[in-house]
Amino acid sequence: MKTISIKGFAFTIVLLFLGVSILPNICGSYEITDDFDSKIVELMKKAHMPSLVACIIKDNVTAWSKGYGYSDYYNKKNTSEDIVYPVASLTKSVTATPIMQIVENDSYDVNLDDNVSKYLPFDLKNPKYPDVAITFRMLLAHQSSLGDTTLRFTLIFKILKIPYNLMTFEKYLSNPKVWKDYKPGEGVCYSTEGIDILGLLIQQVTNQSYSDYCQEHIFKPLKMYNTSFYFSDYNKEQLACLYSWIAGFYFKRPFTQTSYVAGMGLKTTLSDFSRFLIMHTSGGVYDGVRVLSKESVDEMHSVQYLG
Repeated sequence: MKTISIKGFAFTIVLLFLGVSILPNICGSYEITDDFDSKIVELMKKAHMPSLVACIIKDNVTAWSKGYGYSDYYNKKNTSEDIVYPVASLTKSVTATPIMQIVENDSYDVNLDDNVSKYLPFDLKNPKYPDVAITFRMLLAHQSSLGDTTLRFTLIFKILKIPYNLMTFEKYLSNPKVWKDYKPGEGVCYSTEGIDILGLLIQQVTNQSYSDYCQEHIFKPLKMYNTSFYFSDYNKEQLACLYSWIAGFYFKRPFTQTSYVAGMGLKTTLSDFSRFLIMHTSGGVYDGVRVLSKESVDEMHSVQYLG
């Protein structure tokens, strides 16, 4: 990836299913036909998707939306655009948005090219390049030289159940094995941990929790009332059941809260998330409410070249 994390918002269709996202481009005019529905159902069968919800955004409005399959497969409960799905790495685009709000806010005096260590209680550096500063822009564009060491992260914070906080995260990041061999700014590696650091930075700069900041400054202005980072904020009837396809059967998975809240923790509905997308395709405005400046949106949708 060579872009700040929401480059994909130029696309006009969103499909959400079991926390996975697909963002294909639709060129020219379109018409929803029975054949279109049949093709989606066929692809769902091939990919073993028990449910899928989709929308098409055209001219900054939701022109079409529909649910396919069952949000609760074994109880044959139909899904809909108001069923809550965990959307995994689409969360990264949400995390990028408050960073740009902070940069816009003169009272914070933050710049995209600032050394992030200035705002953290520890010095964030690649141990192999201790004299090279890591910036907000590098983290957003996955150019910090931090790896995506999900298995190591899972072992430490999930299996060993070491508390996930600033102190343990600092110790984790001090390990040279979680960093790449190239200098920050000179290579690209997709990094969920890097986006989680941005979540910590949002907390440090604003003195609000990451979740509270997003609720106040993104979700409420956009009327995303069914969006949260925590399964505990919903009752089971609101949530799409999670399944794994094994040996020809769907096996139900528990609602396990991820430690990667800022990197992949978002839970939302298609109707809610479409408002977030429309805000971006509208230059930072939704229903007359400005969430970001047009300049910030343009920057977010621009290619971020390597140093």
